[in-house]
Amino acid sequence: QRLTRLSPVACLEAFDLATVAGIIEPGSSATRHQFPHDLTREAVYEEIPRARRAELHAAAVDALIDFYGDDPARTIEIAAHAWAGRQVIDPRTVIEHLISGSRAALGGYANQRSEQLLNRAIEVARDLPDRAARDEIELEIAIRLAYLSAVTLGHGHQKAAQLFDRAIELHERVENTSAISPDMLMEISAYLSMQGRIQDAADVADELIVSARRREDRLAECAGNTALALASWHLGDISRTATAICRAVEVGREIPRCDLAATFGFPQLGNWLSFLALVLTAQGEVDRARAAITESRSELERFPDPMSAMWADAFSSWRAIMDDDPEAARRRCTRFMALAKKTATGVVQPQAEVVDGWARARLGDGEAGVRLIRAGRLGLPKALGLVGVALEVEALVGLLRGAEALELIDGTLASRDALDSGLWLPEVHRWRGELLAATDPSEADDEFARAIEIATEQGAYLLVERAEASRLGVQ
Repeated sequence: QRLTRLSPVACLEAFDLATVAGIIEPGSSATRHQFPHDLTREAVYEEIPRARRAELHAAAVDALIDFYGDDPARTIEIAAHAWAGRQVIDPRTVIEHLISGSRAALGGYANQRSEQLLNRAIEVARDLPDRAARDEIELEIAIRLAYLSAVTLGHGHQKAAQLFDRAIELHERVENTSAISPDMLMEISAYLSMQGRIQDAADVADELIVSARRREDRLAECAGNTALALASWHLGDISRTATAICRAVEVGREIPRCDLAATFGFPQLGNWLSFLALVLTAQGEVDRARAAITESRSELERFPDPMSAMWADAFSSWRAIMDDDPEAARRRCTRFMALAKKTATGVVQPQAEVVDGWARARLGDGEAGVRLIRAGRLGLPKALGLVGVALEVEALVGLLRGAEALELIDGTLASRDALDSGLWLPEVHRWRGELLAATDPSEADDEFARAIEIATEQGAYLLVERAEASRLGVQ
């Protein structure tokens, strides 16, 4: 009725006539009708002049918003009408609807549909006359496309890397980043961190935190602290990681979960707590880690979401390595890969291979373990490179291939770029000490001392204990 401007009676009569004529038929509910065949719909649609079609689609956008408000179930439908009516709708409004539709599609794990809507948004944005406004809008879209590619293909994939590089170029050019969604700036930071540009990642996170506090934006503060925690973790600064993720959790508890999900795509707090448990385990804070695990499980039960559950299991599988529990690592790895498949999240595949490889090696299948770890290391982001090396060394030692393990360590330490990623660096030095103990006790002791010193500076007291135990074991 809104689109045709007919009276209710005239509108119903028109539906009756069209139904009798076989042009339309009853749909899936009492309030819906549909064309009996796609060819019928296309023939009718083509009879409508192009300008009138755009007006009808624009009217459909207004009607759907009036009837359904911000109902996420209608977001993609509204986006489709906005795109079709873009000739008569303000470009910024079209872009807003396309981005909202893309987020809704991503939330339903319809990744191809999400990408299609974002590409349409970029097409509309490129026609904006104001370059500054165009860059701001294109920045957000570019980050969303990059994030989508990273989730599906991995941060190291060429397509994801190209999209993130474009986003970073725009980020450096745009003066006003306060309008950019905080979750998108968090993704830029995460990408920089994964690529080994950890200080740049921390700078973006700090920028987000400062801006968030100035605007009293709790969601942005959560995003900034989460990004800072990830950057600090990859750097190997466990103390700073704990401070940042504790702050993200503290603020996140105060925010309605629907708001967290609307901003970040899923509720997040459950997996943040799982990450906190991992960090506390590295610090040797066993009781606090258990409390975080309990709260994480409760959060995931109260607000079930496959993406949150997947990342929570991913963090807990790494925690199983710290706990030296290969059976738990395999269980959690299997579970989070099933969820990754469900959510089309290919980025975790290399991590799963490394974790599963370590677990297999610890359970007695060393050859298969080494093969899996090596396959996973090829796809690991740079920030996790040392973790993969340390776990492969452990598997090689279990196979009595010490010379090969030592060669891997020496090659890694010689090729690292200014040691900018320190995550698991103490373990690399500890294993080097273990391997040198029989032939060069003095150098082995230096390696243990170095491992203890680095782990102490990082606040990774679990790794301090490991290095001290290895040092005592060879004396």
